[in-house]
Amino acid sequence: AVVTRNEKGGLVFSFAYIDQLFDRLLELGLRPVTKNYVKIVDRRGAISFAMGMLRPGDSLLIAGKGSEDYQEVSGVRERLSDREEVLSYISSRDEGPKGER
Repeated sequence: AVVTRNEKGGLVFSFAYIDQLFDRLLELGLRPVTKNYVKIVDRRGAISFAMGMLRPGDSLLIAGKGSEDYQEVSGVRERLSDREEVLSYISSRDEGPKGER
Protein backbone atom coordinates (compact mmCIF):
# COMPACT_ATOMS: atom_id res chain seq x y z
CA ALA A 1 0.00 0.00 0.00
CA VAL A 2 1.05 3.56 -0.54
CA VAL A 3 0.86 5.39 2.77
CA THR A 4 0.58 9.16 3.01
CA ARG A 5 -0.65 11.64 5.62
CA ASN A 6 -3.80 13.67 5.14
CA GLU A 7 -4.12 17.34 6.06
CA LYS A 8 -5.09 16.41 9.65
CA GLY A 9 -2.02 14.21 10.09
CA GLY A 10 -3.90 10.92 9.77
CA LEU A 11 -2.53 8.07 7.73
CA VAL A 12 -4.16 7.37 4.37
CA PHE A 13 -3.65 4.01 2.69
CA SER A 14 -4.07 3.86 -1.08
CA PHE A 15 -3.98 0.68 -3.10
CA ALA A 16 -4.48 2.35 -6.47
CA TYR A 17 -0.79 2.36 -7.31
CA ILE A 18 0.35 -0.86 -5.65
CA ASP A 19 1.24 -2.57 -8.94
CA GLN A 20 3.24 0.45 -10.14
CA LEU A 21 5.00 0.68 -6.79
CA PHE A 22 5.83 -3.02 -6.80
CA ASP A 23 7.14 -2.80 -10.39
CA ARG A 24 9.26 0.22 -9.47
CA LEU A 25 10.80 -1.62 -6.52
CA LEU A 26 11.74 -4.44 -8.90
CA GLU A 27 13.25 -1.90 -11.31
CA LEU A 28 15.36 -0.53 -8.45
CA GLY A 29 16.77 -3.99 -7.89
CA LEU A 30 14.76 -4.93 -4.78
CA ARG A 31 13.95 -8.56 -5.37
CA PRO A 32 11.97 -11.02 -3.30
CA VAL A 33 14.16 -13.74 -1.79
CA THR A 34 11.93 -16.29 -3.49
CA LYS A 35 9.63 -16.38 -6.48
CA ASN A 36 6.97 -17.92 -4.24
CA TYR A 37 5.28 -14.80 -2.93
CA VAL A 38 1.76 -13.43 -2.96
CA LYS A 39 0.66 -9.81 -3.21
CA ILE A 40 -2.50 -9.23 -1.14
CA VAL A 41 -3.80 -5.67 -0.91
CA ASP A 42 -6.59 -6.39 1.60
CA ARG A 43 -5.08 -6.35 5.10
CA ARG A 44 -7.73 -8.68 6.57
CA GLY A 45 -7.22 -11.09 3.72
CA ALA A 46 -3.44 -10.89 4.08
CA ILE A 47 -3.59 -11.66 7.81
CA SER A 48 -5.95 -14.59 7.24
CA PHE A 49 -3.79 -15.93 4.40
CA ALA A 50 -0.61 -15.66 6.46
CA MET A 51 -2.24 -17.32 9.48
CA GLY A 52 -3.38 -20.17 7.24
CA MET A 53 0.19 -20.71 6.03
CA LEU A 54 1.66 -21.12 9.52
CA ARG A 55 2.99 -24.48 10.58
CA PRO A 56 4.14 -25.66 14.03
CA GLY A 57 7.24 -23.72 15.03
CA ASP A 58 6.56 -20.80 12.63
CA SER A 59 6.32 -17.18 13.72
CA LEU A 60 4.39 -14.37 12.07
CA LEU A 61 5.17 -10.66 12.32
CA ILE A 62 2.30 -8.34 11.43
CA ALA A 63 3.79 -4.89 11.08
CA GLY A 64 3.15 -1.52 9.58
CA LYS A 65 -0.12 -0.27 11.06
CA GLY A 66 0.60 0.03 14.74
CA SER A 67 -1.93 -0.51 17.48
CA GLU A 68 -4.76 1.56 15.95
CA ASP A 69 -8.09 -0.22 15.77
CA TYR A 70 -8.90 1.30 12.38
CA GLN A 71 -7.49 1.68 8.91
CA GLU A 72 -8.19 4.60 6.64
CA VAL A 73 -8.41 3.72 2.96
CA SER A 74 -9.12 6.43 0.38
CA GLY A 75 -10.46 8.74 3.08
CA VAL A 76 -12.81 6.14 4.58
CA ARG A 77 -12.05 4.99 8.11
CA GLU A 78 -12.84 1.33 8.69
CA ARG A 79 -12.61 -0.60 11.95
CA LEU A 80 -9.66 -2.96 11.70
CA SER A 81 -7.61 -4.36 14.54
CA ASP A 82 -4.76 -6.68 13.63
CA ARG A 83 -5.03 -8.27 17.08
CA GLU A 84 -8.76 -8.91 16.67
CA GLU A 85 -8.19 -10.38 13.20
CA VAL A 86 -5.64 -12.85 14.59
CA LEU A 87 -7.86 -13.80 17.54
CA SER A 88 -10.86 -14.22 15.25
CA TYR A 89 -8.86 -16.49 12.97
CA ILE A 90 -7.69 -18.62 15.90
CA SER A 91 -11.24 -18.80 17.27
CA SER A 92 -12.67 -19.91 13.95
CA ARG A 93 -10.00 -22.62 13.64
CA ASP A 94 -10.66 -23.85 17.18
CA GLU A 95 -14.39 -24.18 16.50
CA GLY A 96 -13.89 -26.57 13.61
CA PRO A 97 -16.36 -27.13 10.78
CA LYS A 98 -19.69 -25.34 11.05
CA GLY A 99 -18.85 -23.88 14.45
CA GLU A 100 -18.71 -27.28 16.16
CA ARG A 101 -16.04 -28.24 18.69
